[in-house]
Amino acid sequence: MANPLADLDRYLLITADTHAGSSPEGYGPYLEARWQDDFQTWLAHSEQMARIIRQVMGNRSIGVDGDPDEVGDRNWDSARRLRETEADGVVAEVIFPNTSPPFAPAMMSEFGEAEIGKDYDKRWAGIQAHNRWLADFCAEAPGRRAGLVQIFLPFVEESIREIRWAKEHGLTGGVLPISTITDSAARSTRTTSLTNRNMVKASSPSTTIISVVSAIASKLLSSVFLVPSRVSREI
Repeated sequence: MANPLADLDRYLLITADTHAGSSPEGYGPYLEARWQDDFQTWLAHSEQMARIIRQVMGNRSIGVDGDPDEVGDRNWDSARRLRETEADGVVAEVIFPNTSPPFAPAMMSEFGEAEIGKDYDKRWAGIQAHNRWLADFCAEAPGRRAGLVQIFLPFVEESIREIRWAKEHGLTGGVLPISTITDSAARSTRTTSLTNRNMVKASSPSTTIISVVSAIASKLLSSVFLVPSRVSREI
């Protein structure tokens, strides 16, 4: 069989580490009606925090390569993203999350990481909004975007359902946000039901839950489910 790549006059590049996310307001359509008032409040607060960070950082950002006002939409503008990646010779990408989903606590600087938050239900709704946006974003370039679903450690059973949903909607792997990995979260009512069944033995509730969810995700999705390196060393 002839090699279909033999006649190419350039390298065929696939990047395994890109990032994308919706504009803050773009997440609105992916939230249920009951969250819309809270979403508007979060959106206004997020915009205020963005202005403060902009005053400190100027026209620089560690979230994008360049002025956020000019190039920030590379995160969500599908046509621009395809045009610019193709110009770089990149034909496909593995996509990690890059913008804050709804109800994520505001970061005090771009060098920080949003905390888990106090309202788990809203936080989970925001993470699901990102996942649904990402599925649509990947569907705009079939076979060229491999999106990674996010899950939420305090909601184990819901996270497992979300992994199944991700598989059904074309996402191919996942990440567990490090800010959701806490023993206090793992000891919540929703998570102890799994440990009580003695499904897995581990040194702490959080490592038990991570092991269970990661194993299920790896079985269901076509690529590995990623846990931050600091945590994986503890498992």
